[in-house]
Amino acid sequence: MLLNFDFSRRIFLSNKINNELAAVPDRGNIECSHTANALPLAAIKFVTPYYSKSCSTNSDYPGMTRFITTTFLFLVLFSCNKIETGQTLKKTDIVRIQNLKLLDSGETIIKFYSEYKKSVAGNFFTDKRMASYWADERDSTKNSWASAYYSEIKSIDTVFYAGATYCPYMLVTKTDNSTFKVCVDGKREEIKSFFEEAINKWHSNANTQ
Repeated sequence: MLLNFDFSRRIFLSNKINNELAAVPDRGNIECSHTANALPLAAIKFVTPYYSKSCSTNSDYPGMTRFITTTFLFLVLFSCNKIETGQTLKKTDIVRIQNLKLLDSGETIIKFYSEYKKSVAGNFFTDKRMASYWADERDSTKNSWASAYYSEIKSIDTVFYAGATYCPYMLVTKTDNSTFKVCVDGKREEIKSFFEEAINKWHSNANTQ
């Protein structure tokens, strides 16, 4: 079964930013330099008619000021996300993943990344499998999770640039031809290391389970 929940992620994150904006007054005369990488889709559609990645704004363009505020809040919310290991994750994080049936007793998480809060999103690989989950805080019908033991994986494709609204990811194809994504972000060398370590773990364990 194909699990595709990227659209739900984008809508949720966009709504989160818009809620944060509700209490922020509109201000002019802001000079800025920013990147559109990983911005919510709604924000990107909003800004396209006005300016490029390097910009200056004033009160004649109130929508541009709102976009800058959106960008700032987005970066504040997500700038602390980093690749972690089973040792750096909290016990509550481990228990949550176990409750999703994505981690067995004695199974070790090697690397983990969340593109939002760990209670909402997670992508990881262990000594036995690769997995990801999304727990929508507003609509539980959009909750999704997927995993594959290494012996169930037919192929892994890596995508370093997935567009402005997505993290880099590995597309995992199982032997039943179903697919899911394991996302990660960070410096390019960190992403490359995450990909390579996961693929090496798959190669070395593909026939042991």
